[in-house]
Amino acid sequence: MDHPVGQASQWSEGAIVLADIQGCSSGRLSTYTMGILIFDMMTHTPDGDSGVRDHGGKGIEKWSDQHDCNVFCKTLDLAIGEDDDEQD
Repeated sequence: MDHPVGQASQWSEGAIVLADIQGCSSGRLSTYTMGILIFDMMTHTPDGDSGVRDHGGKGIEKWSDQHDCNVFCKTLDLAIGEDDDEQD
């Protein structure tokens, strides 16, 4: 299992956010696991220079405010933000 949004954010210490990701099932991979084809990805970076829809720091802040960590974040220990210290 791989979670590119959380990994990019964690790797860059929150400086790069992958947003507006769309995808579809690509069926079984050569490793016999299920795959997802990801496309139409948008990034937000501090300088706002990664592409047409890069909204810079405001985009990162908006993503951070709206993001709710889910099973992917928690399974990969990528939980970020205010809820990190909460106990289940």
